[in-house]
Amino acid sequence: MRRANSRYVHAAIGWAVLYVAIGALQHARAIHAGEQLAASRNHAPSRLVAIPAPGSVLLWKTIYEADGRFYVDGARVAFASVVFPGADIAALDVPRAFPELDGLSQQALDIERFRGVAGGLVAVDPEHPERIIDLRY
Repeated sequence: MRRANSRYVHAAIGWAVLYVAIGALQHARAIHAGEQLAASRNHAPSRLVAIPAPGSVLLWKTIYEADGRFYVDGARVAFASVVFPGADIAALDVPRAFPELDGLSQQALDIERFRGVAGGLVAVDPEHPERIIDLRY
């Protein structure tokens, strides 16, 4: 009985390693798709991230920053990559977005903490200009 359980554990570990390896390959392919899309727009991204859709290694959200704006697109990286152009939004500039905010206030410190948690991928919500959004979601 002990030997049979060991076999299942080894199989589970093997599948987990395979899934992570496929995820790493797909991440690289999503980054490449994002780079190609940025190049087609004549942008030189200062950074580019690819985030997988929940539970999927085929569908990715790519976000890149160029010239003070974030460009958010989709990419399906199956046998052939397909890019779904999305939208762009201005990166958060606190003094411009909230000129009345004291830079030493607790609220300003909280905004900077949120920026850190969100990996810097933050912007003002276009529908609610008093809110700051995390572009990863």
